[in-house]
Amino acid sequence: MTDTAASIARRPKGRQRPGRSSRITDLTWDFYKPLLCNLYQSYTLAVVMALMKQKFDFTPSKRQYGYRFEKWGIRKYNSAEKQGLTRNLPELDKLINDPVISDFFNTLSPDLISPNHASGSFLDVPDSAGGNFGNAANAMSDISATTSPSTDSDADASFFDGDTAVEDPPSPPRTPNPGISYPWGPADEAKKLVADFFSAMSDDQNASEMYSDLFQVLSMSSSPLYNAKNLIVTSFARVAQNPRDAKRAQQLLSRYRDSIRTRGYDRPFLFSMLDCNLQESDETLQTSATHRRVCDTIRKVLKDDDTELGDIPHNFSAIDLVTYHFLSSALEVYEKTLNTNGQLPALSSEALLHTYVYRQPLADTIRIGGTSPLRICIDWCARQLKLKHTVPAEVASIQCTDAQRQWCDNIHLFCTLWHSMLLQVQNGTPPVWYGPCESALGISPAELLVTVCWMIGSEVETDSTNDILKRADTVLDTMTRLSEGRIWLKFLRTFTWMNKLVDTDDDDKAFEATVLQHCRRYIVATLNVDLPFPAKPVVDTPGCHYLDEMEPFSPSDSLNSFFVFDHMEL
Repeated sequence: MTDTAASIARRPKGRQRPGRSSRITDLTWDFYKPLLCNLYQSYTLAVVMALMKQKFDFTPSKRQYGYRFEKWGIRKYNSAEKQGLTRNLPELDKLINDPVISDFFNTLSPDLISPNHASGSFLDVPDSAGGNFGNAANAMSDISATTSPSTDSDADASFFDGDTAVEDPPSPPRTPNPGISYPWGPADEAKKLVADFFSAMSDDQNASEMYSDLFQVLSMSSSPLYNAKNLIVTSFARVAQNPRDAKRAQQLLSRYRDSIRTRGYDRPFLFSMLDCNLQESDETLQTSATHRRVCDTIRKVLKDDDTELGDIPHNFSAIDLVTYHFLSSALEVYEKTLNTNGQLPALSSEALLHTYVYRQPLADTIRIGGTSPLRICIDWCARQLKLKHTVPAEVASIQCTDAQRQWCDNIHLFCTLWHSMLLQVQNGTPPVWYGPCESALGISPAELLVTVCWMIGSEVETDSTNDILKRADTVLDTMTRLSEGRIWLKFLRTFTWMNKLVDTDDDDKAFEATVLQHCRRYIVATLNVDLPFPAKPVVDTPGCHYLDEMEPFSPSDSLNSFFVFDHMEL
C-alpha cells in the first residue's frame, strides 16, 4: 500500500498541492445546467472547466462534471466533432462574451443576479443593506461559496475525461441565511412580535400604533436598512384602516418614497397600491376616484392591449406575496370597471396572475424540487401538534355559536402554534422557517402561520365535541404529503381570500370584538407588555375585515381554477 506521507514528501518543492474540489449542491448544478450543456456542445471539458472557474469560481472535479453530463444525457467530448478552442486556455478571455454566456444571463431574473439571490433558493435572502444589485460574477461566486469542501479520495485526481457511474453523495443541509435584520433590542423585538400577532388577528389599532413606533426606531438608525423599512412601512399601511391611521400611513409612505426613489429601492406598483388602499379610508373621497387610481396603476404594468403583464420587479427571494395580493385585487377592480363602462375586457386575470408567479424565483425553485418556508412551516406545524400542546387558557375560554365554530377553531389553532413559536424564539432556537420568512415571502412569520392555520381549518370538519388540535393533526398528515406546487396553490387561494375586505354582520362584529379582547389579555399575560389599546374591544370599520364566513372559497373565486402550478408537480 502506498504511504500517503511519503507521497506528499515526494512532491516537488514550491508546487502547491492541488486543492480539493467543492461539494456542489444539486440546486447549484441545476442552476448552471443550461449554461454547462450549451458550452459543452462547443468546447472541450477542460475549457468549460477553466471558464467556469475563471468566470464563476465554480470548481467541481472532472469526475463530478463527468457524472453530471452523463446524468443529463450529454455525450462525452469528441475532438473530431468540436471546433474552435480546445486546450488553448489563454484564449479564455475571448470566450467571456460568448453568446451562450450572454443568453444565460439574459434568462435570469434580477434577483438571481444579485449576490444573495444567486442560487434561487427560498432560503437565500437580500443583503442587510437592502440591495438587490450586484454583478453577475459576484453572484456566481456566492453560489460556489455555499458548497462545502469535498472529502472524497478521488477529489484530488488529475484532469481526465473518464466518466464515473458513482453519484456524488447528497450535500449536507445548508444553514439558512438570517432573515431581514433589525437594529433593535429585546423590547422592540417583543413589540415586533406583538405587532405581527395583532396584524394577523386584525387588531388593527394596536398593530398600527406598534408598527408606527417600530418605523421610528428604524428611522433613527445610521444604517440604511431599506429591506426592514420597506417591510415595516408596508405592514403599517396594510393595517391602517381607520381614517386617522390611514392619513398617518399615507404621509409616512409619501415621505419614505421620496427619500428612496432616487436610490433605486422604490417599489412603484406596491406602494401605489398601498396608497390607493389607504385612500379608501378617506371619507371625503368617492370610491370611484380610488378605483380610477387603481386602474391607472394597473395600466402601467399591462401591455399589448392588456393581454400581457409587464415587468414588476422581484423584491423577495421567493415571491412577493403582498404584491401578489394587490395585483389580484387590482385586476378584479380593473375588470369590473371595464365591464361597467361597457368595454369587453381583453385580459385574463388568471393568465396574468400565472405570469406574475411564473416569473418569481418561487416557480423555478418548485420545478427543481426546492423547499420553501411554507413547506417547512407546515411540517413544523405537523410536528408541534404531535407534542400534545394545549390551547392557551385566555384564548380557550372564548365562547362562540355553532355558526362561529370554525372561526373559533382556527383562532385556537393559530394561538396554540404561535405560542409554541414564541417559546422557541425566546429560547434562541426559532423554527427554521422563522428567519427567512420575511426575506423570502415579504410577510411576517405570524402572517405565514395564520394563513397556514386558516388553510388547515378550511379542511377540518366542524365538531365541537372533538379537540381542534386533534382534527388539525389529521388534516396535516395528508397535507404534508402534497407536492410543493399543490401546497402553494392552496396557500395562495387562502392568502388572497384572507386579504379581501368584506362587510360583516352584527353577530360577527360582536364576536370579533370578544376575540380581540381575549387576545389582548393573552398577549399581556404572556409577554407582560403595555398595549396602546388594552382596555376595550375594538370594532372594525365596516367593510374592512376578512373573517366573515366559514367557507373561505366562493364558487366565483377565480383562483379555484388557478393553473399556475399544474405543470410543476414534483
